Amino acid sequence: MKIGIDLVHIPSCIERMKSANVLTKVFSEAELRLFATDESRAGVFAAKEACMKAFGKKMPWDCVQLSKNQAGAPVIACTAAEDCVVLHVSISHDQEYATACVVIE
Repeated sequence: MKIGIDLVHIPSCIERMKSANVLTKVFSEAELRLFATDESRAGVFAAKEACMKAFGKKMPWDCVQLSKNQAGAPVIACTAAEDCVVLHVSISHDQEYATACVVIE
């Protein structure tokens, strides 16, 4: 097992995301629709960073994709991962911070 964690200051993240270039570089169209608030996008950003930390390498942003399951919980997938790898993600927000934890099983 491997673990990655990331903490994001939401106001700073929002400022960076004001650029359309950053939005389209980091998020897929599906992610932009599914995670429409600044707070949720900061959480997705943290989850993508946490995933890269868990793998121990930087990878293209579009390799890490987030969605939601039927209950609305976040689900993460990584196209750079081997088929046998199972990923778990948890995202939390509190006031000005979003954090995410990714576990590779």
